[in-house]
Amino acid sequence: MATPQSTDDAARGRRRVQRTALTGAATLLAKGSGVVFSFLAIPLAASYMGSERFGVWLLVGNFLTWVSLADLGLGSSLTNIVAGADAADDLGKVRSAITTSLALTVGIVLALTVLVLGGYPFIPWQQVFNLQDRSIAQESGLAALVAAGIFGCRLLLAIPIRLYTAYQQGYLYQFWAGLGSFLALLGLLVGTWLQSSFALLIGLFFGGMTLADLLATVYLFGRLRPQIRPRWADLDFSLIKVLLSQGGQFWLLQVLAIVYLQTDLIIVSQLFGASAVASYGVAFKLFAIVDFAQTAFIVPLWAAYSEAWARKDLGWIRRMFWQSMYLSLAWSIGSGLVLWWLTPLLVNRWLGITPPLELMVAMFCLAVVTALSKCIAYLLNGLGQLSSQTLYGMIAALSNLILSVILGKAWGLAGVTWSTVICISIFSIGGTGRDTWKILKAMTPRSET
Repeated sequence: MATPQSTDDAARGRRRVQRTALTGAATLLAKGSGVVFSFLAIPLAASYMGSERFGVWLLVGNFLTWVSLADLGLGSSLTNIVAGADAADDLGKVRSAITTSLALTVGIVLALTVLVLGGYPFIPWQQVFNLQDRSIAQESGLAALVAAGIFGCRLLLAIPIRLYTAYQQGYLYQFWAGLGSFLALLGLLVGTWLQSSFALLIGLFFGGMTLADLLATVYLFGRLRPQIRPRWADLDFSLIKVLLSQGGQFWLLQVLAIVYLQTDLIIVSQLFGASAVASYGVAFKLFAIVDFAQTAFIVPLWAAYSEAWARKDLGWIRRMFWQSMYLSLAWSIGSGLVLWWLTPLLVNRWLGITPPLELMVAMFCLAVVTALSKCIAYLLNGLGQLSSQTLYGMIAALSNLILSVILGKAWGLAGVTWSTVICISIFSIGGTGRDTWKILKAMTPRSET
């Protein structure tokens, strides 16, 4: 006969799955529209800007995905704290964590502003982007300054956006994310119609996404959860150490992940020039469809794992992890094969360049191993088990940088991708996967072993 506690655990487990599925579906809808808008933007931007400016545009977009790097891990730490406090119905701790996180983020933004404005005049933009056309260097420098301003705004807004995930209500945020993609495309259309400068075009495109995040923040604190609205009275100095301590571990993981997974475009730029970034970057974006669809359902599990861990619902954690692994493997193989066939056709149509077969093989393998590694990473994030990821991440990041240059020179564009595939397989799946297996085994009741 089921006890009240087991019945309650089962009901909570079903709610976690429902929220995860709802968030995943909403994310697919929002990001699916974003992908469509992005595909519409690619040929428009490429034809308007030319290959070198378009390469810089892709690099700037890649730079703006690094927002989580600059918050010192506060957003990730806040996610775990809020999810755990929500499980304990501790509203006071939630408000204190939010207010303290925002105060720390304001300080980070101010420090970065001083650093950027002070260093901007001394940066050799032609060398940074490896540009052949000297006249584009000044435009690119101004565009980078505009992007830095947008970066600061998005850094501030990243804290409230994280709360949608912490409360397992990411499906509500996806409306705003979809609106941001639409506003970005609208900004690009308006900019090209007005024959805008390169810097203004950057501002119009990426500023649309930032405006949507601002509206999402107003909705969160104004209507959805006004009870968690930050107030100076809730600032808790004792939480600073907790946020920065756990956040520091997450921050290091974020740094390593960016070095690990997001530096390919930079390496391609330095080895083969900005024009090569265009064909490689478009192919990379197309294969990112595999990742974004999987991540839509994996990211919501982070907070769900944290809440289940706080309530000691270990059976649910084990079951959900293995289900996520099986489904991710099936999805990445199936969708990766479709993109293997489709990507050369689209890149040739848009840019007049056909990516080599060896690059398609490497990107397919990268999609599969990345899908498996993310299942492992989000489980460990939700459980707060970060030491294994940090250790293997440091080794992997350094190895990937060195190997990317070696294999890039030896095998061309495909070598850069193969380097990441090799390092993920050895360190993220082999290393952290082994430690994850030990954690899951410790959760298993003796009667099941």
